[in-house]
Amino acid sequence: METRLSILFHGKKNLNGSDKMLSIYLRATINGERFEVSTMRYVEVAKWSVAAGKAKGNTEEARSLNVYLDTLRQRVYDYQQSALNEGNPFTKELLRRKWYGLDERTHKLVEIFRQHNAQLKALEGVEVAKETIGKFNTTVDHLVNFLQWKFKATDIDITKLDYAFLSDFEFYLKSEKKCNHNTAIKYMSNVRKIVNICFKNGWLNKDPFFGYKMSKKEALAASPTGCQR
Repeated sequence: METRLSILFHGKKNLNGSDKMLSIYLRATINGERFEVSTMRYVEVAKWSVAAGKAKGNTEEARSLNVYLDTLRQRVYDYQQSALNEGNPFTKELLRRKWYGLDERTHKLVEIFRQHNAQLKALEGVEVAKETIGKFNTTVDHLVNFLQWKFKATDIDITKLDYAFLSDFEFYLKSEKKCNHNTAIKYMSNVRKIVNICFKNGWLNKDPFFGYKMSKKEALAASPTGCQR
């Protein structure tokens, strides 16, 4: 499908500001849908050409502003070319996400885990028991050690989580930390809570725990308890 794209700049008078100044906006119309964003630049009404969509004259101030606006226009064209190269349709929504860097934002597992634990700590003695907080903190410690052991890394993007990652972490808990099965499953359940938070926030498109079995086993009298720290 051929993309119909037009780009223009226009000025808006500030409702609470001077009538002599305009806020300059970029407007990109893609297949009839408009994306509009402030350029964070201002110009005197008398120095703005509505027809040309740029500053009038050849002063240093006008040239500098127009060069900046050309840079923003090229930015839109670059996003369009990038979408074309990747085989994706260039849409208003794609431009919006690219412009605000929404596709580039990452969410790290350990970072989110620690934020979660900090919130629990703030509720200690009110809604959350100290023992519960300790278990989540221990889970983070095991995760950090696992990431270093497996990937030589300190954190991982949550979009990289999959069945294999979960299986490897459970194996690590049992083999390297000597956790019994039920204790390992408790730590996996803590990870699952964080994954659910990410899923509900829209940071994950699929649940890496889908199909992952986390059933506990009947404990034997001679079974070891706990894990190595």
